[in-house]
Amino acid sequence: MKVLTIRCLLALAVILLPLQAARSEDWFQQVSGKSRRAGLPVTLTSASAARYDDDHDGWLDNQYHDHDAEDVRGGFFEELFDPPGHRHFTRRGTPLVHLFIVEPAVLHQDFFLDYRIGNNVDGNTDEQEVEVELEWALTKRLGLIIEAPYLGINRVTDPNTSGFGDIAVAGRALLVDGDMFFLSGNLEVEIPTGDDERGLGRGEAAVAPTVTTWHDLGNWTALHTQFGTEIGLESGDTELIYGLALTHSFQGPTLLHANQHHAHNNTDDHGVVFPIGFTSLILEMSGAMGLSGDEAGQTFFELLPGIAYTPVERIELRFGVRFPLFKPTRRDTQYIFTIARVL
Repeated sequence: MKVLTIRCLLALAVILLPLQAARSEDWFQQVSGKSRRAGLPVTLTSASAARYDDDHDGWLDNQYHDHDAEDVRGGFFEELFDPPGHRHFTRRGTPLVHLFIVEPAVLHQDFFLDYRIGNNVDGNTDEQEVEVELEWALTKRLGLIIEAPYLGINRVTDPNTSGFGDIAVAGRALLVDGDMFFLSGNLEVEIPTGDDERGLGRGEAAVAPTVTTWHDLGNWTALHTQFGTEIGLESGDTELIYGLALTHSFQGPTLLHANQHHAHNNTDDHGVVFPIGFTSLILEMSGAMGLSGDEAGQTFFELLPGIAYTPVERIELRFGVRFPLFKPTRRDTQYIFTIARVL
């Protein structure tokens, strides 16, 4: 009964928090819009008066600062079906960096190819995974994510096996779109397409409602968070999932020969994308706590430091190392290589 109560409260919180945030944003947009039309100053948030950081190159300031950032913008329901507002920088010029594990709070139109290699917890199984991921902004406020993994499992004792794993489809709603803060509600559905008897899938469908946020800390540094639950629909096994990440970006060196003038004006129909040489340092902490099932009462923590670099226009290379912080663990060290393509 106690576990059921906790699960109900968590599910209620995940559902109500995004709705309340959306209503709050709509209210703020109405009040700020009326104030501007009346010629009155808006002091409800420092974001409306915040200026772009002056710690970076002048050309970056000119390229990425939206000088119309203080125009009146619509709320969630007003922009629900507006054309996609795909971008890699905020209105203040802060980079929107995509993470390895923690889900972003913004909408992207990108394609990712991930290659992961590592061992399971007992150390006698090498696991390799190639995953394709498509993130697509359907509207200015709604997005769709599709993930399809292909696994290769090399066991010391049992026969080796390979095949497709469980496919995941997720919807994302950008509920709060601010100058320094984003909040999204996500609902991921995991489809049991992998053969669980060969260790390629979990053997049941699962849903994972989560809330993700993005906070601008200044100087091209951002804080990302994720909180929610994952529930097996057949077994009822439930776990609390959460994540925390820090990203810091800077304009790094250009390793390949490129037209510098073109790189400094790297703008297309989607808006400004990362220029050649753009670099981001990433530090993620992800965790899970079993609420029911075989792992009830167990808590898992993993750390992932990584780096992302843009060698050529519209292509990003990323590398990260994922490892457990303490026991119990689900895996040993895992190495992640990613190629991202801006669509």
